[in-house]
Amino acid sequence: AAMQGITRNPLADPGILGINAGASLLVVAGITWFGINSLLGYIGFALVGAALAAVAVTALATAASRGFGGSGNSPLSMALAGMVFTAGATSVGSALLIADGKSLDVYRFWQVGSVAGREIGDIVPVLPLLALGFGVLLVAGRRLDILAMGDSVARGLGEKPEKLRFVIG
Repeated sequence: AAMQGITRNPLADPGILGINAGASLLVVAGITWFGINSLLGYIGFALVGAALAAVAVTALATAASRGFGGSGNSPLSMALAGMVFTAGATSVGSALLIADGKSLDVYRFWQVGSVAGREIGDIVPVLPLLALGFGVLLVAGRRLDILAMGDSVARGLGEKPEKLRFVIG
């Protein structure tokens, strides 16, 4: 819902906007180059990868939109930039995994996952992040509705769309 409000695109989701691909790529890089194999390592690399992907997709969409005479990000340019980023990140991640069979095994287990043999305490490291995200979205719910009406309407209502997108995203 947050991504749909931020991008003004009812089809927006982490898969389309490249967020999943960025997180996955950095986890693959972490496994391959740094040998991460812990839950906190996966979480850290995935969060950094997702954030870098969001910045890269936004920059790509802005550059593409302005290159074609637009004034900034449009829902279409964000979706297209996300798809382009996803294709590139997935290709690089696949190349890294093909080059190292051990990394492929570790990544495959991480990606598919399992709840077998897990305890409730395994979710504890993620709870603060979930609470933070839930809190931000709970507070920002009405502002997402304002963003969905467009930047000019949001500015007219006293909001700063760029700042909102950064804080909520």
